Amino acid sequence: VMRASSFLEVTGMMPLEEGDKVVTEADATATIHFFDDSVSRLAEKTKVQVKRLYTEPLRPVVTHVEMELEEGRVWTRVVNIADDSNFMIDTPSVRAGVQKKAAFDLQASSGRTKVSVYDNVVKVTSKQNEKTSKAVIAGYEVAFSDDVQQGVLEKIEDTEEVWVAVNLTSDETYKAELIEGAEDIVEMEGDTFLLSSTLSVPDEDVKKARKQVDEAY
Repeated sequence: VMRASSFLEVTGMMPLEEGDKVVTEADATATIHFFDDSVSRLAEKTKVQVKRLYTEPLRPVVTHVEMELEEGRVWTRVVNIADDSNFMIDTPSVRAGVQKKAAFDLQASSGRTKVSVYDNVVKVTSKQNEKTSKAVIAGYEVAFSDDVQQGVLEKIEDTEEVWVAVNLTSDETYKAELIEGAEDIVEMEGDTFLLSSTLSVPDEDVKKARKQVDEAY
């Protein structure tokens, strides 16, 4: 991780800050876990800058994440984020944005960007003409060059690529872990409700706790 012009070698889990640049060398990979439960996996020889990590103070489930892929390849699984939230990744050519959920593969090299979508929808906007955008659905991909305003939309042909297969499998495992974790939280909060029912608890506190459980689930 490059932070304030200094390189920090990552071993294990390391908290990231806005402005950090994550760099993988040959034969290395990295995984970034975000506070909205989304996850990005970096292939080798990839450089990504974390530009924005924001949660609304009064509505912590509303999140805004922005990254910039300078070069390389990133797989991103955006989990079902709340309304008014967004998750965006920039490259020199395009901005790829998600407002609900999606799984997509982003490649940037030699002035060219390719966005391949494997779940739901990703909005892809050209940096050359922000009025030009494409809603790329699962099973399709779009390629842009730095000097081209209109991308080329095609059906994904190589669905057996190792990188894609590994990430799709990892996504299924990760989603199962998220569901299991949410069920544990709900179970704990359920015990709290049973205890609260024997006490004199203000209605507002009960509503607040119930809202936290719903959001966690």
